[in-house]
Amino acid sequence: MSAQFVSLFAVALIGAAALTASLAAWAMYHRTRGYFSFALLMLALSWWSSAYAMELASRDLDRVMLWVRLEYLSIVSIPPLWLIYAWRYGGHDRWLRPRRLAALALTPLITLALAWSNDAHGLIWATVALKPVGDMLLLDTAHGWWFWVHTLYSYTLILIGSTLFVRAAWHAAPLYRSQGAALMGAGLIPLAGNLLYLAQIGLPLDVDLTPLLFTASGILCSWASHSSRLLTIVPVARNRLIEEMGDGVLVLDDAGRVADINPVGQQIFAAAFGAAVAQPLAAVAPQLAALLAAPERADDALQELTLGAGAGARTYDVRRKALRNRRGQQTGCLIVLRDITERKRGEAELRAQKDLFAGLAAVAQAAAARPTLRETLRGVLETSAALVGTSRGSIFLLAEDLSVFESIRLQSSAAPYEVERAVITRVLVDGLAGWAVRQREVAIIDDTTRDPRWLQLEGAAGAAMAVPILDRAQVLGVITLAHQDRGFFTAEHAGLMRAVAGQIALAVRNAQMYETQRELAELADAASRTKSAFLATMSHELRTPLNAIIGYSQLLIEELGAAAHEQALRDLDQITASGQHLLTLVNDVIELSQIEAGQARLSLGPVELGTLVANVIAGARPLAAQNDNTLSVECADDLGVVITDLANLRQILQQLLANACKFTADGSVCLRVTREDGSLTPGAPAAMIRFVIADSGIGMTDEQISQIFTEFTQGDMRSTRQHGGMGIGLALCQRLSSLMGGTISVSSAPGQGSVFTLSLPVAPGDATPMGYGPDAQ
Repeated sequence: MSAQFVSLFAVALIGAAALTASLAAWAMYHRTRGYFSFALLMLALSWWSSAYAMELASRDLDRVMLWVRLEYLSIVSIPPLWLIYAWRYGGHDRWLRPRRLAALALTPLITLALAWSNDAHGLIWATVALKPVGDMLLLDTAHGWWFWVHTLYSYTLILIGSTLFVRAAWHAAPLYRSQGAALMGAGLIPLAGNLLYLAQIGLPLDVDLTPLLFTASGILCSWASHSSRLLTIVPVARNRLIEEMGDGVLVLDDAGRVADINPVGQQIFAAAFGAAVAQPLAAVAPQLAALLAAPERADDALQELTLGAGAGARTYDVRRKALRNRRGQQTGCLIVLRDITERKRGEAELRAQKDLFAGLAAVAQAAAARPTLRETLRGVLETSAALVGTSRGSIFLLAEDLSVFESIRLQSSAAPYEVERAVITRVLVDGLAGWAVRQREVAIIDDTTRDPRWLQLEGAAGAAMAVPILDRAQVLGVITLAHQDRGFFTAEHAGLMRAVAGQIALAVRNAQMYETQRELAELADAASRTKSAFLATMSHELRTPLNAIIGYSQLLIEELGAAAHEQALRDLDQITASGQHLLTLVNDVIELSQIEAGQARLSLGPVELGTLVANVIAGARPLAAQNDNTLSVECADDLGVVITDLANLRQILQQLLANACKFTADGSVCLRVTREDGSLTPGAPAAMIRFVIADSGIGMTDEQISQIFTEFTQGDMRSTRQHGGMGIGLALCQRLSSLMGGTISVSSAPGQGSVFTLSLPVAPGDATPMGYGPDAQ
């Protein structure tokens, strides 16, 4: 070996020191996986190279040995740091326990101590000397036995670290294995070089190339940690994320062969790792290959894949992602399969619920649109059959003894009535409908030719279903559906029809209630018409003799004149007054019956309110005087004219004043008349005239007020006996006011009197009167 080679080697060591220091700085800056242990490793290597260069430049033995001992600071540190770096890089951080680190440091510390105290024992170097090489001096030693202990220990640590990288490379996908191979080589190359140096195998070398080889290892580690990361994940990350993830993952190379498949993917396609890797995708997963062979979709687009059949079928979302190198060339693709079976089942259940609700809404609409019972049954049957998807069906409604009182068929039968009834009876005894009624549950026949519950007299069918219509403990009926295809009806159909049967039960009850109410309404209407006709006839028949009695009484008074006996005149006056009172009651009854029959008509005309009020008050004063009441009026002079029915208005006011005077004793009765002008703006209140009759009489309770406008009733029957009357006066007033487009309201309290308010429009155009006829003009 020449002195020139040694000089160049020393320069190379200085360059290696600078390069490894730069790699340490690079690792700290980029913070790659295991960056701190890698940085310490590179700094130790930089110190070794620097100290080795200084050893070569020294000229005496003591100085050479000083630098050799300083080199041992790095020599004993590099193997443990290499192993720690492998642990960090491989994700085995849990192995880095304080006790384990202390055990790793024990042998290096002993070696370092022995190196510095070698002069006393020679365990590291048995002999040391300088050997001239040209104009340079190189160290020539004979190693002691501890040197070989430390060397074996160092080789062991480096081999363990390299084994971890080999393991990572073995478990990585082919696309990732360049990382593991590079790291494995980074450990084995300097180990092999050091072994050749110590054994002096090959060309005899007087210098140790191990620092330079470790520098090359540092470059390989940096490249493996950064430049060659195809998917930006290290092998251990792949193991922890890909192997343990819940989705199936496949990696294909550029030829479409399986490069990797995780455990979930192996389970999905029932393919072991060894049998799947390097095989075409079509051989491992033919359904997936067929799906991906479809027309190209956008990268990362979702597709769905269903594997298996029946209850064991599973559905997966399939996502494909192209893998590209740094030049943008596609090197393979990544396929991820996510199990969405439960989500699809949930979506199917939601759709079923939606269909169920839509079906129930359709049944409810069909039931509501057809009020009669038979029309309701037909509408419900047609809707139910359409929901299920068949055109054959029937509904039987059952009485409490389970006899059929109503039947509807989608397909009409040409058989005579007696034959049809016999068929229905047989079906309810021996057929499917009868079984469903007795068992009170849905019955489904998948094949009617193999089930005796389907009677051939019901017609040919492939499948059938019967659903009882239940209302609590009572069976209201049964609905039967049939289809020509065998196995047509499913559990979903059964669930739907159970809910529909509940709606049918409600619809049947509603239809029955409607029929009952309609019959009662017709009876009530007929009774009302009969009552009105009776009252009108009776009133007419009573009015004729009453007129005769009144007329003859008045005629007798005129004929007898002053010559008549005073008692006879008083009797005739009483007969006349009673006849007039009875005639008034009869007229009220006739008028009330005409209003109820819709035969009443208004006679509209201008009414001067001042004159009307004066006349009404004058007529009421005798009534007020009978019970020692004071009668007052509050009326403005400029009330003007209203367009209304004079006779009806006078009758209402007279009735209200008469009632106030009759139910008040030693009190007061007041009539107040006000006018409220309206606005011409559309929608604004119309002009109204208000008559308020207030008294200080006996008053009424809330219960009496609720009945005050009901004909032939009074709030207290004792009042009827004490004050007289038939209880139709206020009822007639309320009908007449409504007829004229107005209202009557009352407020009262026991012992505090009553206040009646009559509100009428100033003109008929301001309101829409009830019963206003064309001849009233």
